[in-house]
Amino acid sequence: MSNEQANDLLEMSNNESILSQIKMSRQKAIVEQLSAGLTEEQLQQEKETERKQLEAIFQLLKEQEDKFHVNSMEELEDQLRLYRR
Repeated sequence: MSNEQANDLLEMSNNESILSQIKMSRQKAIVEQLSAGLTEEQLQQEKETERKQLEAIFQLLKEQEDKFHVNSMEELEDQLRLYRR
């Protein structure tokens, strides 16, 4: 691989990282904006709904464990946190 190719790959990687950070910041701003308009009861309902959805997703992943390799709910939550920084 030439230096030029290596530099191109590095630049693409940096651009992807920047795009990921922008997307995560945008998502965080949207969540904060939506949450600001909710009552405490509505926030609790949202959390409960999210918990139920995660449980359903986890069950689907467990049904195909050999394909997805998610062994616990904690592992799924850890993966989810990667997108919620």
